[in-house]
Amino acid sequence: RSEQLIAYAREHNVLFIPGAATPSECVQASLALGEYQPVKVFPADVVGGLRFIRALAGPLSYIPLIPTSGVTFDVVQDYLSADNVYAVGVSQQILPTSRLLAGDWPQIHRLACVWRKAVESAAPSP
Repeated sequence: RSEQLIAYAREHNVLFIPGAATPSECVQASLALGEYQPVKVFPADVVGGLRFIRALAGPLSYIPLIPTSGVTFDVVQDYLSADNVYAVGVSQQILPTSRLLAGDWPQIHRLACVWRKAVESAAPSP
């Protein structure tokens, strides 16, 4: 259960961001974490993607969200521009299994640089 994992993580000073796939799960995770703590939406692409994330912004605007799964180069800026998105989670986009198994570190580095530019361009100016 998320509550037990959150308690364990706090006790051991470990960052834990619970995942949620429904509005109710987002609320439950937020209540367990405390106000204004981020909740991971997983799998974002399966539960409705950006439309789902934006729909949560009204009633659950107090919960910062971290959509993961399905966040690709072509939509990352759209996700990051949503009012309720705190961050995005990616893995296969930066670390494709085939590139990891091949030890293709130059390609992984290039992908990470492309992601960095995409994220930085979506960030608000200081």
